[in-house]
Amino acid sequence: MNSLIYEKLRKEFGPIHWVQIPNHSKIIAPGDWLLARIKPIPLREHLRTFVNICIEEKTFCVDKGKLTLDVDDPINEKITNKAVEKVLNKLEDPIYEIMIYLNTTEACSYQPLVFSINPLINYLTYPTHPHINCYFNDIKVMQGKYFFPQSICYNDANNSLGDTEYEIIKESLWNTSLWHFRHRIWEETQNSTNKGIWIGPNKEYFDNGYNYLTELNPYGLCRCGRNKKYYECCMEKDLKELDKISKNILNPNYRKAELRTSLYPYRKYHSQMDMKSRKFLQYAHELFSKYYD
Repeated sequence: MNSLIYEKLRKEFGPIHWVQIPNHSKIIAPGDWLLARIKPIPLREHLRTFVNICIEEKTFCVDKGKLTLDVDDPINEKITNKAVEKVLNKLEDPIYEIMIYLNTTEACSYQPLVFSINPLINYLTYPTHPHINCYFNDIKVMQGKYFFPQSICYNDANNSLGDTEYEIIKESLWNTSLWHFRHRIWEETQNSTNKGIWIGPNKEYFDNGYNYLTELNPYGLCRCGRNKKYYECCMEKDLKELDKISKNILNPNYRKAELRTSLYPYRKYHSQMDMKSRKFLQYAHELFSKYYD
């Protein structure tokens, strides 16, 4: 990214910061990063219209990180989902601290990676979230291989963000604001009904044992809503389901009658990924303290 693009983005999106991480970094991938603080929730009188914008996949505007309507946009306040209607008046507008990695790779479909740092949004904090990406481990960047923690899934891999560098970054920022609006509705409906509602396309992700086991941290809260750790609750059931889904996915060792033995690889993997994630988050918090506090 060059300085002209950066200044144009700052003018349109607000106080973002461009950070260049050197090649010798061991914790976070080198290259261009953006730091941003956003309050994405639209004005209260526009909430229902934005719900319909998400459902119908219509165009929208963002001003300084907040979702806004164009003067010519029609107002559509009709919402058929009563659970969504019920939580709209409860929507708070928190500040989200996000980091965006601009040096795209094939592993992430050549799209910028977006991380919601504070409040932290990952599978440890939201075990059944329908739109979070998994870890990226040992991704080749420049002269080394780097780890990326769980990021937000703000755009379908098949949807182009634009043709120029400016368009791609701008669309990433705009879609990130919309994603956090959807997240807030999902979070509130999850809290009120124990079944979060993701408005818009690709509503569901978790639907079988394979998804649960590859994404959920064994040491995080279980997906079922009980106040128990995943490995102490539904993980064994998911292993059995996964064994039925495909005999080819799992190593034969995972299909032993004594399924407790098969928990170890998952625990070890997630333990390693969590350690790397904590180091990444600590580095991220230090950056935000440096540029915003």
